[in-house]
Amino acid sequence: MSDEEQDQAERAQLLAAWPADEPTAGFAERVAGAWQAEQRQPRPRRARWAVAAACVALVAGAIFAGTRVLPGGASSGTRVVGERESIALGNRGIAVAEAGAQLSWQVRGGDAQVTQKAGNVFYRVERGGPFVVHTDGGDVRVLGTCFRVEVDDMGMNKKGLLQMGAGAALATAVLVTVYEGKVLLANEHGKTQLVAGEQASSSSGMAPGAADATRAPIAQAVIAPPADGATRDELLKRDLAQRQELQQLRDKLKHLETAQADGSGKNDPDPKVFVAPTQDELQRLAKECRLTWDTPALGLNPATVSDRQANDWGLSDQERAEINRVNADTNAKVTAQLRQLYVEVTGDKAGGDVLTPRALEEEILAKSNQKDIKDAYYKLSHERAGLLKPPADLSSVPAVERMQRLMTGLGDGVEQDLAKSIGPERAHSLRTAHDGWGSKHGSSYGCPESN
Repeated sequence: MSDEEQDQAERAQLLAAWPADEPTAGFAERVAGAWQAEQRQPRPRRARWAVAAACVALVAGAIFAGTRVLPGGASSGTRVVGERESIALGNRGIAVAEAGAQLSWQVRGGDAQVTQKAGNVFYRVERGGPFVVHTDGGDVRVLGTCFRVEVDDMGMNKKGLLQMGAGAALATAVLVTVYEGKVLLANEHGKTQLVAGEQASSSSGMAPGAADATRAPIAQAVIAPPADGATRDELLKRDLAQRQELQQLRDKLKHLETAQADGSGKNDPDPKVFVAPTQDELQRLAKECRLTWDTPALGLNPATVSDRQANDWGLSDQERAEINRVNADTNAKVTAQLRQLYVEVTGDKAGGDVLTPRALEEEILAKSNQKDIKDAYYKLSHERAGLLKPPADLSSVPAVERMQRLMTGLGDGVEQDLAKSIGPERAHSLRTAHDGWGSKHGSSYGCPESN
């Protein structure tokens, strides 16, 4: 069978499995014209098979997720999520939805329109046409790749709503966090643009703005009173839950205020402690349970040294090749380890296969116990200052601590790997000349109360 005959047979099998609606008038003429135009464009067999395979994969994913996939990567569907679920949004991306999320979507011709009514959803968006997430508190227009949208009704009980009058509407708060790229959050009152590492919020009655101390907890700011006749035990349990939630919000706010994910160091009082901090600096960082570290740029594809960088750094061809090799090896190993930790924390294998290293790191932090995070920062900062000994066995420590040890040790690891081929002095000089490898980070979640 020739390649063309095999392609035709594959197409026939796909079409036979598709439940077609009744065609509209002139449908046959339009299809014939499009087919003739297509035949005038030379296309390699591999590309045609890749399209067919992608369609099969999309259809299979849609059956699993309860969606309808249309020809050309289009998709539509509605989900009320009972437990964490990864949902394919046509050919435009992945939504990792937490329990309680409600969303619907339509993807046609690269244009993706998502309506998120409630819940917590992480989005990973592929390049293409417009991608907009509509919420009652505002629209999130995607200008980048990875972000999270949290939608909450600002808890109004039935009695309060009746007192407000028949025309009253429940306010909805939206909290948007950007991990990579940038997004635009807008509603009828205004708009704000966010880049990686930033967070903003809005509601149906307020213009979007930075998620500062007055805005970050907006989704939780109005809490319905306890039910009539609640017992003492129920009230104590409610109080404990609210205290824990408030502490988590405070910790999250503190982390956002001190995070330096963009590597600028602008939020740290003394950013030049990434490569070789002094003992005094390590002692100061330990008192704050603060960590600073450097890493190479990580992504779905490894970073490479450009011609301009090679010239600016005075690299030989051999040094440039070795840096690219080490970056590629590091990127692959770190991504694999982060995916394992992500699955351990969330149980979501499908989501781990498509998220970037940065998104995996943020998701592990977001889904981990706050005490475990604080403990990890305490241990690592005190170990660096010589105040604690590292544990001999890491198998029993929480996943978030293993992740933080992995990330904070990357700078030294890259230098050691590079030293094997270009020498320790040259590797160290390249790292210190730029105060670290590509990306610099510094943050603290506060010290644990028990330490």
